[in-house]
Amino acid sequence: MAKNTSEDDGAMFENEADGLSVDLSKVEAQKFEVLPKGIFNGIIEEAKFEMSKSSNQPMWNLQIAVTDEGEFQNRKQFTILSFSEKALPGTKAALATFAPELVEAPFNPKSEDVLGSLTGKPVKFKIKHETYNDEPQSRVAKWIAPEAGDGFMG
Repeated sequence: MAKNTSEDDGAMFENEADGLSVDLSKVEAQKFEVLPKGIFNGIIEEAKFEMSKSSNQPMWNLQIAVTDEGEFQNRKQFTILSFSEKALPGTKAALATFAPELVEAPFNPKSEDVLGSLTGKPVKFKIKHETYNDEPQSRVAKWIAPEAGDGFMG
């Protein structure tokens, strides 16, 4: 059979009769730059309900895009809010800053309506650095309530 070959950004893809062959020898590995320590404004782009792989406890996995103008605009920060009993005080403190309606009454964290209500919410957060698998990681250290007139709530 004929061999189809294509090259894109240094990778070679060969589609042979017996399957696909990929040559990554000339491809530069993707590197994730951490956000610097500091305070950022952002918007929740995605909120997913999941069960933690390590604790099997319910949690939200949030994807936040930085909205501050400059070199970090649109940079993504991922974080979780856990619904384990031990983590509930921190989750409540976080929600009080950007979704205070959720600390006023019971809610179902799996609900598509609740998850949808988080998408598009503006957030303000402080980044700290931690090391994980010998690599620096940016982590949300603190959620910050917006102040009146800071332009955060638009």
